[in-house]
Amino acid sequence: MKILMFRDISVYDIENDLILDAPYAPFLDLNNSKAGFETWNKSRAYLKANRTAERNVQKAGGENTVEAKRRLSLSDCYWIKYNNDADVSFYNITPYRNDFSVLTMSSGHGNSSSVPDLVLGGSQPKQWERDGDAIYMSKAEQSEQIHAEMCAVKLGLHCHIPIMDAFVKTSLGNLYAKDYPLDFDYSRLGLIHVVNMTNEKESLVQFDHFGVGVDGFDFFSIRDTYIRLGVDQSPGLTNECLRQILFDAVVGNTDRQHNNSNWAVMIGVPGAYRRVSPLYDFNWANLTSVNTEMMDEVVFKLLRGLDKAVLSSAKIVLNMLKDGCEELGFTLWKNNAAFMLDKISDSGLGFGI
Repeated sequence: MKILMFRDISVYDIENDLILDAPYAPFLDLNNSKAGFETWNKSRAYLKANRTAERNVQKAGGENTVEAKRRLSLSDCYWIKYNNDADVSFYNITPYRNDFSVLTMSSGHGNSSSVPDLVLGGSQPKQWERDGDAIYMSKAEQSEQIHAEMCAVKLGLHCHIPIMDAFVKTSLGNLYAKDYPLDFDYSRLGLIHVVNMTNEKESLVQFDHFGVGVDGFDFFSIRDTYIRLGVDQSPGLTNECLRQILFDAVVGNTDRQHNNSNWAVMIGVPGAYRRVSPLYDFNWANLTSVNTEMMDEVVFKLLRGLDKAVLSSAKIVLNMLKDGCEELGFTLWKNNAAFMLDKISDSGLGFGI
């Protein structure tokens, strides 16, 4: 037996190539489920770039540990069930319910690798930590990157954009993005702590896990991909996608253009519903220089669609971001929003809006 599970729901019989519950399948082509599963499985292998995860996995026995085989993850609810897991439930093994460092399997397989997520990508070392009921990811970055990311999260929260919260540790305690001052002395910062946005009823599945790509500067590419992945098409989806792409452009975050691990769908119970994931990862946000090329490309691809409703919504989002930047004192980002607003108006394609 080798079954892909979502929580305690049997999704895919790996050995017999049989879909058991299609709405929960983390791949698109159900007529080619074997290839879809292999893409998903490969994308979840821990990355060599994640030195903390690599060290802990190797210490625990390498890629043949039960955790690596099961693909246990804090970021989602998927895992692989084997013959000797007959009496094992999601509740028994999920890192949400068990301590990261002593995750002992009820079927006697021993301790875990101490890595509750084997798919933490990127170039910076990082690891999940627990502090009481709080779960967060600690990530090592340059101090300037941490400062820019904290400011980006602060702006996102201020403008009510779904986004991963973050904090830095100070001598006075944890300083969260909402209260982070623009003039904070960040010179000694080496870690940013990103608050977990998933839960044990909802799974984050990245675009590259589905084996699909997206142009992160193209609103229509992003919206169409969400629809293709099962997110309901609605005016609300249009607004969510606009807020995501325009927010990135305002703060100068270029990392999502072709990085499809930074775009994701949330799949949850009951009913295998699918929704847009909150934004995360802003270490490429830029507080000091203007990326005119990025903003030009985002606006050009918006205008290319010749969609009056989309352009009208884009102007509303940009005005909201511009006002938020002014209220928080982010002058360069405010100017970025104003630049894109002018681009839409001056193009002659704004239909008078």
